[in-house]
Amino acid sequence: MGPKDFIVQIDDERNFFTVLRDSLVFGSPFPSYATNMEYEVADAVCRRIREKGYFEAVVCDLRGEPVTAASLESPKAVSEWRIKEVWNDPLSVEDLSPSESTGASAKIDRVIGEMQASTRESSELMEFNRKEFEERKQNSKR
Repeated sequence: MGPKDFIVQIDDERNFFTVLRDSLVFGSPFPSYATNMEYEVADAVCRRIREKGYFEAVVCDLRGEPVTAASLESPKAVSEWRIKEVWNDPLSVEDLSPSESTGASAKIDRVIGEMQASTRESSELMEFNRKEFEERKQNSKR
């Protein structure tokens, strides 16, 4: 098997992983539409798909047949950026588990801070607009 000769079957209906968009897993019943990956990347993506509730997810060859241990060479380490080529979820499971990585907690804190700032700005803008509306309403009555 070549380096990118693996795909991920996401369910028992033989749908294959094509892309992750807005944290949603998309698939196709056609293996030729599936995203081709190295085994190590496909395995990592498969695990993340299972964490999203697709418990039947399994790594397959390009024909859509599940891969067995006997058909594999020795597994190799894979870097996180290789996985992120096909799995672009902004907050991954590793980010939510501070014990996995020391930088995860900082990333979560940064994202939460950005969300709080955005919410605060929206609230301030809404309050400003409400006051302006009330003033215009009062002025129009005069």
